[in-house]
Amino acid sequence: MIVTVTLNPAVDEEFVVSDFRPGGWFRSRNANRSPGGKGINVSLLLSQLGYETAAMGFLAGFNGGYIRDVLRKARITTNFVHVKGETRTNVYIVDETGKMETGLSEPGPYVPDEAYERFMKNYERMLKRARLVLLGGSLPPGVPQDAYASLIERAKNIDVPVWIDAAGAPLMSGLDAVPNLAKIDHRFMSKVSGISLTSLDNLIEVLTRLHDHGIEWSITSYHTYGDVFFTTSSEIPEETGLSSVLLDNIQSECYLNSFCFGYRLHNFKSLSPHFLRFFLRGEQFRRSIIRLAQGSTRFNISKKFILNLFVFVPSITEQTAIANVLSTADKEIDLLKQKLDTLKQQKKALMQLLLTGIVRTTGLKTNYGTSKEGRIL
Repeated sequence: MIVTVTLNPAVDEEFVVSDFRPGGWFRSRNANRSPGGKGINVSLLLSQLGYETAAMGFLAGFNGGYIRDVLRKARITTNFVHVKGETRTNVYIVDETGKMETGLSEPGPYVPDEAYERFMKNYERMLKRARLVLLGGSLPPGVPQDAYASLIERAKNIDVPVWIDAAGAPLMSGLDAVPNLAKIDHRFMSKVSGISLTSLDNLIEVLTRLHDHGIEWSITSYHTYGDVFFTTSSEIPEETGLSSVLLDNIQSECYLNSFCFGYRLHNFKSLSPHFLRFFLRGEQFRRSIIRLAQGSTRFNISKKFILNLFVFVPSITEQTAIANVLSTADKEIDLLKQKLDTLKQQKKALMQLLLTGIVRTTGLKTNYGTSKEGRIL
């Protein structure tokens, strides 16, 4: 049996909207509700693949009952300790127009010492039936920050392999206990090690440190940050070869469709992705791209032709400075757009109030009335 431990489960709620922006009111085109948490996700997948699995952790309230019921319907053994309060909810807003996802996560219910001790006793009993343990996710309030280290040590004492997928202080304490496998979070480990993990050499250096520490396997994703994408065709030359630079580390798999192609940067010491984002959309580079477009009714551009382009860029220091100035300008533009949207909403509300007579302007003595013909007097 494979035992998964999710100390801070969640109910994941996803809402799909169009043109999402802060301060607006939106109607979801599609909504989805499902149990969440790293360990629970693994148990659900293992069950679909036909493996025997058990899920452990803490549950509370209505959400906790929902998670338990879904897991049991999937024929997953559950061994959760129930506490007061409510299992947290994670809300994800997917913007179809901007292709962006916004997330909001709750801290989770408080776990008292008595409940934590009860969980540890259950965990030790489940270890006797386990051939592998997976520890995943954040910790709820009340659970010690070294909880993962304690769970790893108990499993290793009876030779049960342990895998961990977490971040922050819980991950660091878990790494000190030397699990068999560790899934590494890019952003967190960059802060801890003081090394940017956007290059393959730096990534290998950090993973080598973990291996030297005794961790047999270390897993991470490499890499999506800084990848450059171009569109391949358009009805007019001016829209051929439009570019985008990915400035996030995407943890899940990414796929390209047939209407674009991509390049991967391997040397961030001489070329900044943030600078490249503006440079590739600049007038000078766009002129070079447009000249490469070929076609009559529809224009196309070749990946090989773009590779043969020669461009001149400033030093990395100046690239960084330019990118900072232009990024600041973009942020200011976004703020002004938000203010404009707010003013439009305020005007709409004022029109409703003033034109119906609900709110009157000062200094006018004439009252609103309606004649027999329906005219406003």
